[in-house]
Amino acid sequence: MELRTAPNIHLPSQIVNFLAHQVLGAAKDGWALGNWIADLMKGESINDYPREVQEGILIHRHIDAFTDAHPEVKAAIAILRDQHHKYAPVVLDILFDHILAKDFEQLTGFEISRFAAGAYERLLGFYPFLLQKHQDRLDSMISYRWLEKYHQLEALEDVFLRLKRRARFRGNFEHAIQSYQTHQAALNAHFDSFWPELVAETECFSRQFLSEDS
Repeated sequence: MELRTAPNIHLPSQIVNFLAHQVLGAAKDGWALGNWIADLMKGESINDYPREVQEGILIHRHIDAFTDAHPEVKAAIAILRDQHHKYAPVVLDILFDHILAKDFEQLTGFEISRFAAGAYERLLGFYPFLLQKHQDRLDSMISYRWLEKYHQLEALEDVFLRLKRRARFRGNFEHAIQSYQTHQAALNAHFDSFWPELVAETECFSRQFLSEDS
């Protein structure tokens, strides 16, 4: 399959922090797939996947647990809580990926479009083995180039508006971009403190799987 482009801006309302997970799971192809598919699994068992993909799923879950418990993340959520209520963590996930995308080369050493192309190719390597629903999601991800769109606030605004339509409770998603602009300095500072610790924690957790291979 070729990588495709689309003239319009379109990101799914389910998009949360795919970019960060692809960065943190890039060491192995199976880890990249596991990190991508972990949030999309509905009615599937981790045992349905090969060992390397299972490792990627476990890495994803560890990243999420570490993130949820981190004081910098909790402090950032507190900034957004009054405006976005129980959906403040969802808003923050998306905003943190925006901050990552905005300074991607400085934070990762990679140019974002080149990194994204490599991520798509890694995931496409598993395409024949994916369930149809995951193939459809991957097609959409590549067609609309989700990973590159995180740095575009107008693209994220579209995501937030569709999240508003899906939300069961009031989350004021239509004000999420304004929340970021109002609290940009504080949110950026929390991310800057959090990101290197997340990278180090992920590397430490992932090392157990590398040692098992040796």
